[in-house]
Amino acid sequence: MSTPIIEAHDLVFAWQTHHTPVLSLEEFTVSARERVFIKGPSGSGKSTLLGLLGGVMQPQHGDIEVLGQPLARLNQGERDCFRADHVGFVFQMFNLIPYLSVIENVTLPCRFSRKRGGRLFARDGPESEALRLLGDLGIGGEAFIGKKVADLSVGQQQRVAVARALLGVPEIIVADEPTSALDTDLRDAFIKLLMQECEENNTTLIFVSHDGGLARYFDRVVDLKKINRAH
Repeated sequence: MSTPIIEAHDLVFAWQTHHTPVLSLEEFTVSARERVFIKGPSGSGKSTLLGLLGGVMQPQHGDIEVLGQPLARLNQGERDCFRADHVGFVFQMFNLIPYLSVIENVTLPCRFSRKRGGRLFARDGPESEALRLLGDLGIGGEAFIGKKVADLSVGQQQRVAVARALLGVPEIIVADEPTSALDTDLRDAFIKLLMQECEENNTTLIFVSHDGGLARYFDRVVDLKKINRAH
């Protein structure tokens, strides 16, 4: 296995200080280009772990390094910039901007990150790459890309969120239940696209899902319930 790209040690997180922790991990590491599937029942801390690894939240105790950067040394604004540059995040609630169009939502990372935008110059720019990703996800077309995301179905919004995460070739993709609103055919097509994109771009993938049938696509399966000392 290659060099760790994510390292977390003695990690403890509670929603409020002095309250019972919801997550307590002795160690969690992910190697560069590894594809990790995290499973566990609702309430086992899956989304919390992703939020910590992405710098969205901070632990009460412990250390997290991403790409060699200790996240505790960054303030909130610096963590946001770091995430924009290096992490494609598929949030469970999508976090799309409702008044923006599909194409505007997908290209949003390149507005916040020069690095991600710069990686697309060889691919004819952000909009061209966004159109390719949307087409591969089965939601392309001129009539569709101009729609406001608020007018889309849940499944369509989910695929827009996935295209946004993939845009700009981030080193890490963090995906929280990205197939929950997709039927079987769309789910399988999406997984194949995701794996293809990660393979071509040497991207590290951390993927959370209740769908245990997807585990076969991944290098490693982590049962969070077994390693979370808070449960």
